[in-house]
Amino acid sequence: MLLAIYTTFSIGIALEILAAALALILPFRPRPVQTLRVPQLGAAVGALFLAVMLGLRWAQHGIVPLTRGVESLSLLTIMLVFTCLALTWHERRRSLLFVYLPAIAGISVVAAILAPSELVREPKQLSPWLLFLHVVPAFLAYAWFLIAMLTSGVYLYQASRLKRRSFPTLVQQLPSLEHLDRTLFALVRVAYPMFVWTLILGCYWAWYDRAQLGEFWWMSPKILLSLCMVVIYAASYHGRAVGWLRGARLARFLFIGIGLMLFAYLALEILGLTNYNFWGGSA
Repeated sequence: MLLAIYTTFSIGIALEILAAALALILPFRPRPVQTLRVPQLGAAVGALFLAVMLGLRWAQHGIVPLTRGVESLSLLTIMLVFTCLALTWHERRRSLLFVYLPAIAGISVVAAILAPSELVREPKQLSPWLLFLHVVPAFLAYAWFLIAMLTSGVYLYQASRLKRRSFPTLVQQLPSLEHLDRTLFALVRVAYPMFVWTLILGCYWAWYDRAQLGEFWWMSPKILLSLCMVVIYAASYHGRAVGWLRGARLARFLFIGIGLMLFAYLALEILGLTNYNFWGGSA
């Protein structure tokens, strides 16, 4: 079983990296919109292999495999791929694959680095229904937010090139600024309530399991950071809805806001401050 897990995981990661490489090359080839179907297919098949790997982990241990780093990153990769495919199915947005797929491949590489030490370990035993209701929607919201940050970067790049009256091949293939602005708002409009739902359910879960998580579960760095994320995305959604944040303002706000949140999450991981018992202590 372990060999099958490693094999399906390795194939999935390899396909994500290959799809990213093709997405960086094909936009500069003839008929780029049609040829970008190839990396789309490669990324989708890679995500399916990662899903099979998670299924095999579940069958091996009888525990929902969403508690280890490699499992979380694999799930995030799957969510990112299918969010990316849904967004770029329309030809007007397909050129955005040259940004989306390399970012997904980068996450896959991190998962591959963690795999040797984590795929041999058993997942943690947690409530399956809470994992599905909380973790899966949370990672879907993370995927939408990350795609929104990448789209914001494309908007700012496109705007700067148009301002300089510089029109390289890639810029000519990108969606218009108006289309990118609508795409950003659509992403936030869906991800914002989804993330609020996961935060509410996560707080309930922490309160329900407070004997295990510690007296100060509500001061967990993850919970505090999630509250900050809700504030940022509430501001971006309502600011765009009333017209205060449009175009470059919305793109800049999302790019900086999501970037800061990602940096904070990475800092927590590096410093080992991810425990719900506030800075890793039990009290």
